[in-house]
Amino acid sequence: MKKIFLLLVLIGIFSSCQKKSPDAPVTRQEVTFGIQTIDPGVLKSSNDTWNCSSTIPDMAWIEIDGEDYYSQLTTVNGQLYTQSIQLTTGTHTVNHFVLYKENDGKKGPTAADPIVYGTPEIGSEFAVYVKRPVGFPIEVNAFAKTEVSVQVLCFSADQYTKFGYNWFDVQEVVVREQFFFGDFCTKHFNDYAGSHYALQLTGLALDMPAIFKIMAYVQNGDSWDLLPNGNGGDGSFTNDTQEANYGVGAPVTVIYPDNLGQTDNFKFELYILVKQGEAFNFVLFHTWTFSDDEKIPAGNDGVVDFELGNCNVGSADLQLPPYLNLPAQVTLKMNNTIPSTTLTQEGLPGYFDIILSNVGSGFDIADGKYAANCFRIKGGINNAQHPYKVESSLYPDLMGPLYKDLPWDKANWLMNHLANYPGHTWSDVQQALWMLEDPNYNGDSTCEKKPAPITDIGLKMVADANLLGPGFVPAPGDLVAVVFERLMGGNGGEGGDGEVEEGGGHGEEDSGHMSGDEEGGESGGNCNKGQNGKNGNEGEGESGQKGQVKYIFLRIDP
Repeated sequence: MKKIFLLLVLIGIFSSCQKKSPDAPVTRQEVTFGIQTIDPGVLKSSNDTWNCSSTIPDMAWIEIDGEDYYSQLTTVNGQLYTQSIQLTTGTHTVNHFVLYKENDGKKGPTAADPIVYGTPEIGSEFAVYVKRPVGFPIEVNAFAKTEVSVQVLCFSADQYTKFGYNWFDVQEVVVREQFFFGDFCTKHFNDYAGSHYALQLTGLALDMPAIFKIMAYVQNGDSWDLLPNGNGGDGSFTNDTQEANYGVGAPVTVIYPDNLGQTDNFKFELYILVKQGEAFNFVLFHTWTFSDDEKIPAGNDGVVDFELGNCNVGSADLQLPPYLNLPAQVTLKMNNTIPSTTLTQEGLPGYFDIILSNVGSGFDIADGKYAANCFRIKGGINNAQHPYKVESSLYPDLMGPLYKDLPWDKANWLMNHLANYPGHTWSDVQQALWMLEDPNYNGDSTCEKKPAPITDIGLKMVADANLLGPGFVPAPGDLVAVVFERLMGGNGGEGGDGEVEEGGGHGEEDSGHMSGDEEGGESGGNCNKGQNGKNGNEGEGESGQKGQVKYIFLRIDP
């Protein structure tokens, strides 16, 4: 009997080596959520106002048994699903289910990642609109994948209590959005070959969808913090991507958080892709500021549309004047010969000459010598050479505080209507400009080399410019002032108080130029300066640390 027992034991061991082991018990299984969006606005039981966001969610935050799960969303045959998550087999409770737009790369909805849809919680006011408000159980089967059907409502932060989202109250944030679209009008559209405009489906044309970006900021004390949820590599909101068709067909959406418990001040900067010299760069054209739930004027369609140029004047929410292709910086030297040795468009001399250098190629201005007239009455004229920032007088809001409020519109009007004043002299123009800049100026210049006293013709110029000049914007074919703002390099003592000049000379045959300088106390024809000009304290006793400005006139392409 003992032998038989041993044999049976050996057979049992052999059999166990050859037989396949039974599968280990299944303890986890995949779970997917199929999502149905409900519009309570079409239900008879609904008396609520529903404002659904146009933002498309791409992530789901699901809290199950107190644990957070994050799942990307996908669409299959028109049905929205979450990607599968792994749960242990058995019964679980879904505590939260929300869909949001991922912007900042962080897990879960945040101020930068707006909630778009959500399922109300059991006992909440909106729970009646869904079959199963969250707080519902799910059963995970060991031997089959689980698909859970869930209904969601479009979410608005001001209705979070009606969803039962008491946790949302901690954030006290409303995620807002505004939409932007633009047109870029340029006669020289072929110059944009090689830029991203050439990649647009509509091709290069006189009127093209603008390629632009919005830099969005929120005020933080005395500074501005860049909002983190843009789609551009520099944090901007932009259509300069292949996915956005380089601006064709859809607006740019700017998403930003607004804290309910405080006043939030916002600043949106508009940069448009234009040609700058021989390169293509984003250039600042406009800045909007607003607070909290205020919106930028957007017409009836809710889209802030702008137009750069003159394709369809009057149809846009924001009409931007024509673009001048200007360098960011040049070197400017003044000659103190009074009057100028070069002539203006009408063959008259200016007040003095200026020489531009280091301009670069491809711009609307070039290296050269131009006749000039002085716009600011205080200061001095000299032959020093300095670097200058270049700006367009069509965009005074982008200038420094010392110059943005000067009457550029009146100066532009006057220089475009000199033909109305036959017999005028360069002295009339100079004296009229001083009177426009300073209404208290009586025409008695204290310049060492001063223009002749103003005549009746000059007084007529001043009266007309004050009457007709406010709000004047040069049109194609007109002259426009280009501003040169002195870049101070630490030698503020010789800088004066930042005087401004304008010139009225000629460069190439289709462009006129105006400019000048205020140098406080250097050599040359000192003009109307205060007693301490040598130390940079001009007239009003201001410090010489402020920049200096001059401007020239160019003709806008017709």
